[in-house]
Amino acid sequence: MSCVGFFTCTIGWISENLASIIATIIAICAMLSTYLQAKYSREHNKLSVRPHLHLDYAHSNHNLSLVFNLSNNGLGPAIITSYSMTINGIIMDNENSDETVQHLWRLFRGAFPDNSVLITLQSVSHGEALEAEKVIPLLKLEPDGNIDPTIFNLNIVKENIEHIKFEIQYESFYGEEFPALSN
Repeated sequence: MSCVGFFTCTIGWISENLASIIATIIAICAMLSTYLQAKYSREHNKLSVRPHLHLDYAHSNHNLSLVFNLSNNGLGPAIITSYSMTINGIIMDNENSDETVQHLWRLFRGAFPDNSVLITLQSVSHGEALEAEKVIPLLKLEPDGNIDPTIFNLNIVKENIEHIKFEIQYESFYGEEFPALSN
C-alpha cells in the first residue's frame, strides 16, 4: 500500500490495527483494575484484623477493689512486643513478682491493714498474642475476706494510682507496629 503524506499513512495504519489497539487498551485497563482491587483487598484485610489495646483501671466502692485491665477492643489479635510496669519511676522486673508486691505494699501503706488485701499480678510476655475482646487484669487489689470498710482507705489508693505506670507495645498480625500504650 502506498501512502501519500504522513496523515494519510497514519489513518490507514490506525484503521488496519484498530482492533489490536482497542484490545491492548482493554488489557491495560484490566491489569490496572486488578492491581487496584488487590491493593484495596489487602488494605481491607489488614483493617479487618487490626488490634486496638486499651488500658484502664476501675475501682469499686462496693467491694473495695481496684483493677488495672488490659483489653483488646480491636478486631484481630495484638502481638505483644514489649511490656513494662513502673512503680514510682522504678521499672519492675516481670520475673520477680515478690519485689513488685513489696513496692505496691509500700505505695499503698496506710490504705489497708496488714495482710487484709490480696494483690494479684499478671503480666504479658513478648510474643504473646492477645485475642480480640480479651481482657487481662494486670493488677488487682481486693480485700481478703470480710474487711471492715471503715479501716480501708480507698482515698489513699486513688491518690497513689498515678504512681503505677504500664507501657505496652504491640503489633498486628501483619506486622504493623502501634505506638506504646500507657496509662
